[in-house]
Amino acid sequence: MIGPGPAATVVVVAFHRPAPLDRLLAGLADPALERVVVDVEDDPAVAAVCAARGVTRVAVAANVGYAAAVNRGAARAAAPVVVFANDDLEADAATVLRLAGAVAAGEADVAVPRVRDAAGAVERTVAALPTPGALAREWLLLPDRPVPLLRAVLRVHKWRLPDRPERIDAASALLVAVRRDLLAATPLPEDYFLYWEESEWFWHLRRAGAVVQYRPDCTVRHLGGRGDVRPEKSRLLAANALRCVRRTQGPAAAAAAVPVVIAWNLRLLAVALARLALRPGAHAARAGPRPRRGGGGGPGRRAGPGVTLLLVDWLGRGGIAQSSASWLAEARRAGVEAAAVTRAGRELEAVAGSPPRGHPLLAHRALAATAARAIRERRPEVVVVQNHVVPLLERPVHAAARAVGARLVLVVHDHRLHTAAAGWGAGLRGLVRGADLVVAHSAYVAERLPRRDVAVTPLPVPLGVVPAPLPLRARPPGPLVAVHFGVVRRRYKGTATVTALARAGVPGWTFAVAGAGAPPAAPWLASVAGYVDTGVLLDLVARSDATVLPYRLATQSGSAVLAMAVGSVCVASAVGGLAEQLDGGRAGVLVPAGAGTGAWRAALEALADDARRAALAAAAWRLVWDRHDRFVAFLRREVLTGLRRGTPPRSP
Repeated sequence: MIGPGPAATVVVVAFHRPAPLDRLLAGLADPALERVVVDVEDDPAVAAVCAARGVTRVAVAANVGYAAAVNRGAARAAAPVVVFANDDLEADAATVLRLAGAVAAGEADVAVPRVRDAAGAVERTVAALPTPGALAREWLLLPDRPVPLLRAVLRVHKWRLPDRPERIDAASALLVAVRRDLLAATPLPEDYFLYWEESEWFWHLRRAGAVVQYRPDCTVRHLGGRGDVRPEKSRLLAANALRCVRRTQGPAAAAAAVPVVIAWNLRLLAVALARLALRPGAHAARAGPRPRRGGGGGPGRRAGPGVTLLLVDWLGRGGIAQSSASWLAEARRAGVEAAAVTRAGRELEAVAGSPPRGHPLLAHRALAATAARAIRERRPEVVVVQNHVVPLLERPVHAAARAVGARLVLVVHDHRLHTAAAGWGAGLRGLVRGADLVVAHSAYVAERLPRRDVAVTPLPVPLGVVPAPLPLRARPPGPLVAVHFGVVRRRYKGTATVTALARAGVPGWTFAVAGAGAPPAAPWLASVAGYVDTGVLLDLVARSDATVLPYRLATQSGSAVLAMAVGSVCVASAVGGLAEQLDGGRAGVLVPAGAGTGAWRAALEALADDARRAALAAAAWRLVWDRHDRFVAFLRREVLTGLRRGTPPRSP
């Protein structure tokens, strides 16, 4: 530490991502670092993380933009060096102190670290100052990846990847260390809201003679990744690019930059059209059937709105539908056009639905036909099929995906067929082996599927029920509440165990059951029968102290994820993937498989201890939202990467 007080103040701009923020703040816990969080849009979940970590919080009611948030946080800094950062980074205190130390020692006025993405690859973050010539060279004419023949003759900033400390002109502002007095004299410009504010800032720093240094000896991870520039963002990028040139170099330079920006937008449009034309489905539409791993050809393209990702959900309600809603929401948040096909009138929003028609098998066959027709008409780049019901009836959907050249992703929630009507196990094995990517939400399921390359990613938080992280509530006075919810008519859910506990009574606890098949209400049991509205379900679980899951078998549980996300401690059987979900008992209470009501009573009696219950709720809350972030990273890396680029599907 240099002098009294902290060596550096870390200013983190937080935007509704409490789990990554909590992880970042934990890594930066060091007496030599003052931590300041700028809470954009005054998020209660972010506030809860700040309180738990004991950091300074600057609440901002509106979204004022990244630059304004940094400036407000820096105004609260006490240290001579300010390190400002995104909230979707992983960084440790030693790395940040080393970066700040380079500034404090006078080696640089501004220092930026080496950045690796979530997969560990180095991101090229060095940039050029925004002159018209640099825009033409770095933005318009040359690709992001270095061209070996040109690298020897051209100085292209975005191709630079120094292997030792080196002076640069500009860089991405994911994490930046700067002298506090320099940032006060030259604050980040607040007129852009998004894109190019750091370019203008680095321009002014260069004019002031400040030394900006790239430090490969300081490495951080960027979990958000670097997305491609797509046409829908080009208008804002182009406008802000011209604004940046005009503000830094005047109207004449801005006029010179106009044709570059226009040409860049035209190139984006041309590339988008070319990618559309080169998609395998487009070839099939113009040139007839295109074979793909034995699949047949499809009909010509019919009119209708297109989507990039089409998700098929066989039931459209319950835990899998809530998972589907999260897949769709996170795909759309990543800039992908995503839609669903499911049963009409169900809780999952759908672009095409098939109403029930008589016998369930006939209704399922009708839905499969509807989904196959939607795939052929809309020609998505990715088809995600959520689980299976009757595999033999679902083959047309898989065949349609192959016919249009879509990448087929099969999400298997359960490795078993549950009824004779589902057909033979060979049908499920065929679906699994024929998919481009098979995804399981627990290692328990993945290990039991007939493929060795099954991808395992956590079950996401149901965003249709919990749209954003909620702060853990304070315990109200009165009896403790234990809930059991879901499609509880299924015998393996163990509803009879919950009913027996409620009838016999557990000191200090009251009981509630909600969902299809819930028993009648009684003086000793509150009951909400039938499919429960998501708002009612969220309120019920969020107000409970424990969620009781006495399952006889399980692969994973959406009920457990919902409970963990709102602070209701899971008390669950140690069967299937439940122990995996509860982190071996560190994020909940595990009861031995097949245990009688006495073991469940003892588990609840032990959980009556307020301190133990609060510790488990907090651990589960952090774990489940961290897992959701890992699911999002997986979705972007393994499912969405390559969309609109003509990337061919992967063979199993």
